[in-house]
Amino acid sequence: MNKSCYFNEFMMGQGFDSSIISCCLFCYPKFFCTVIDLHVITRNGEHAWYGQRVIPSGGAIDQDAANDGSAPQIFATHSGMRGTYQVYINYYYNSGKKDHITGRLTVITDENTPREKQQSYTVQLLKQGELVLAKSFLY
Repeated sequence: MNKSCYFNEFMMGQGFDSSIISCCLFCYPKFFCTVIDLHVITRNGEHAWYGQRVIPSGGAIDQDAANDGSAPQIFATHSGMRGTYQVYINYYYNSGKKDHITGRLTVITDENTPREKQQSYTVQLLKQGELVLAKSFLY
């Protein structure tokens, strides 16, 4: 069972054995009171983010990460509608006023199947308030 970003625990809590599409976001280095937010736009235009954690097609962001930068933000869906997905990172806040931080995004598709694919991306975030397209992918 893949434990890298707690995807399975989240999906099992939703009544599913595994997710079809999962996105996990961490902030590096971990700074107290640094907030970066995960935004996922599905192929039909639904937008999951901290202001709308659950979307009608069944996807959800399981938590709004702790403000110490240590907890991941995780989006997962069991519906797996075919099409293009866009994953954004919003460098929302940093009380330390440090400008440059790094977001680490992992995208997993078809988890716990022979077709499972896992890819990680490093995204440089240069200033607070910035919204960056971290990854666009076709599922």
